[in-house]
Amino acid sequence: MTESEPGFDLLAPAGARASKEGVRMTSRRFGLGDVVTIVGIVFYFAFMLVYVGTYIAEKQKIDFVAFGQLLLILLVGMPITALVISFRNERFLNLQYAFTGLIVLLKLSQVSVIVTKGPAEGLDFYIVLGALAIGVGTYLSQVGIGELKPQGADDAPAAPASIEDRLRELGRLKDSGLITPEEFAKKREEILNDLP
Repeated sequence: MTESEPGFDLLAPAGARASKEGVRMTSRRFGLGDVVTIVGIVFYFAFMLVYVGTYIAEKQKIDFVAFGQLLLILLVGMPITALVISFRNERFLNLQYAFTGLIVLLKLSQVSVIVTKGPAEGLDFYIVLGALAIGVGTYLSQVGIGELKPQGADDAPAAPASIEDRLRELGRLKDSGLITPEEFAKKREEILNDLP
């Protein structure tokens, strides 16, 4: 890769380009995507608990398959950790995609327990639904849909200061000794040259 070509960072948000110095780490705000992710995590965790509980009750023992399902329950720590850390560095949101992909692949390839009867019948669908909600929530968080903004914050840029306001501010800076009289005169002339 030459110096003029920017590289790509696998942990960067979708479409982000890495410069020579790396991707700028940004903080983000809580929003709709995070709500969907949390609902997905709760959904996944609750249905996995029911699923494993039903399997163990049916078999009356913890075998290799039940142990694997218990590990899948503990794996829910990955998207929880990624969600918390992502408020300091947004790039960690991409780890939630890995969790979603793993769970969906495991459930769709039927590597997990298949309960054909009883109260746990069809729970795979809800577990996959919870994992998919985590993926959808991650996407919504990355594109910033539904971010909650601080009260009073708006997207409109501040109006440029008028000539009068700029001259008053310049006078205040001179009076407080922050700029010299020469700097004041030079800057005052620049501001006056902006007059139509």
